[in-house]
Amino acid sequence: MPPAALRTIFTVVPTFFAVRYWQNQLRGELGNLSLGPHIAATVTTEFFALAADVKAILAQVGVPPALAFLLSLPD
Repeated sequence: MPPAALRTIFTVVPTFFAVRYWQNQLRGELGNLSLGPHIAATVTTEFFALAADVKAILAQVGVPPALAFLLSLPD
């Protein structure tokens, strides 16, 4: 079972607040420590596979405008 804080932020807290919270957390030291090394180690492998999977899913369900812009950037 997930910790109570994570259950709360994903089920009780309004989405706009949860998104803002995680944006701020992952832009700071938490993001650098938790995601930075992994992203650097997999930038030429896993990242492109993940991007291809996301693009395939979005081709089926549609792409929100903000994400369409990000996906239009060069690989």
